[in-house]
Amino acid sequence: MTRNKQWILGAAWILGAVLWAGGCGSGNGSDGPCPENVLEGDYTVSGDSNAVADLEGYTRITGNVNIGSTTDTDLAPLGCLKQVDGSLSFGFMEHLTSVQGLSNLESVGGNFGMYHCHVLTNLDGLEKLNSIGGYLDMSFNTVLPLCLVEQFVQRLRDNGFTGNAETSSNDETAICD
Repeated sequence: MTRNKQWILGAAWILGAVLWAGGCGSGNGSDGPCPENVLEGDYTVSGDSNAVADLEGYTRITGNVNIGSTTDTDLAPLGCLKQVDGSLSFGFMEHLTSVQGLSNLESVGGNFGMYHCHVLTNLDGLEKLNSIGGYLDMSFNTVLPLCLVEQFVQRLRDNGFTGNAETSSNDETAICD
């Protein structure tokens, strides 16, 4: 093999490795490959800005995750997260405008809660979440259309969810397609 061909093959390999690694860790919720990265145990944070950044790159968390009263506006750093073995909750996140960062989340083994997120207007990013082992609490999200929450609950039920679903105090005046 000539020297030029070796250089081109080497450069192509390096570029491929960089592109492959860039699918995770960027926090953009991309569908790029994320190498398995497990956080053992529970994670709780309250009152910090950019709190979810500590969870960037994890594909699975074996414990419970409780995030509340932060100034995070989105969940982009959670773009690699596929599974939480315990419960997952986001509460009193007054600045949260998007859950698109959860676009790879498939299952929560315990309860799933998203409450008092007063500027959240849609659930885009939860399309892959098909399994919740406990109850669902999506309440007091005052501008989140109740009809979107009900559609989300119905999709979960169609996939076998049998738990209780609390959906009170979301926007009952909004109209969904």
